[in-house]
Amino acid sequence: AITDIASLYPNAEITWAVEPNFTAIPAMHPAVTHIISTPLRNIKKNIMSKQSISALTQIRHELNKQQYDLVIDAQGLLKSSLLSKIANGKNFGYCRKSAREAISAIFYKNKISIAKNQHAVMRTKKLCAAALKYDMPQEINYGITATNQTTDPYVILFHGTTWASKHYPQEQWLHLIKIITTAGFKVKIPWGNQVEYKRAQQLATIANTEVLPKSSLSELKDIIFNAKGAIGVDTGLTHLAAALGTPCIGLYGPTDHDLAGNLGQYQAQISTRRDCAPCQRANCCCNKNNHTTIERRNFSGSASKDPNQVPSFLCMGAITPADIWAKLQSIWEK
Repeated sequence: AITDIASLYPNAEITWAVEPNFTAIPAMHPAVTHIISTPLRNIKKNIMSKQSISALTQIRHELNKQQYDLVIDAQGLLKSSLLSKIANGKNFGYCRKSAREAISAIFYKNKISIAKNQHAVMRTKKLCAAALKYDMPQEINYGITATNQTTDPYVILFHGTTWASKHYPQEQWLHLIKIITTAGFKVKIPWGNQVEYKRAQQLATIANTEVLPKSSLSELKDIIFNAKGAIGVDTGLTHLAAALGTPCIGLYGPTDHDLAGNLGQYQAQISTRRDCAPCQRANCCCNKNNHTTIERRNFSGSASKDPNQVPSFLCMGAITPADIWAKLQSIWEK
């Protein structure tokens, strides 16, 4: 949507309010002129603390520094709608039936109806087009560029994700890596925290597999852009690959790729064949006996015989490495 706005209003000044951990994302787009860090997740943990009150005061100050012609909340959440209300300008958001959290609509001066049964990218494009009163371009252009680098061909794997139910089984990752390296490609594996680093090391036991050094999103952008292909679970890096136009296969189990999958040129998705999917649950409620609740907080990425310590892979495990590799090859052939 930012690219749409910038193409129609080349002199527009666009400010993006975002959580501190994700400020690198809007910074990638040349049309974003200012970024406001809004640490609402940390504030929510202890809203009455001195630090939280100070942070809220600072957010309010930043959002009121200037008069905005329009304030658009593309999230449709209570916390994001409150930010749009605080900001100094006429705010727009989803109507109650369209918003992800219906209560958010209370805080919008201008409410817009956008059907929920469509991809999040298209919903955002339509919301911005309605707010600014232009005909929405059908083309999807994320407006992100990267540096071209000459390198041996490699495939990058995105294994880290927040929901236990979205993880792909380690044994199947290893099988997939063997298929990729046997085909003559190197494999690169990024990581974002110590749990992911440990898992990456376990996956890198196969020859021609490299665990990347700790990298910022800006650094990963070029690595992803120059990859021959990418394969990932439902996580931010999979969507970054889509934004960069890197051929990518997204793996989906509990989430619906039609609503929030990697979308764009050279993109494809594989969804589990299980009848219970997509369940939209962070914690899978099924194990082999279909009765044990799996706790997300206990998942460390390491193997365990205790079904209460690791996620059930009945969902994501139904996606085979052979199918993933065949799907990636089909994109290359196009």
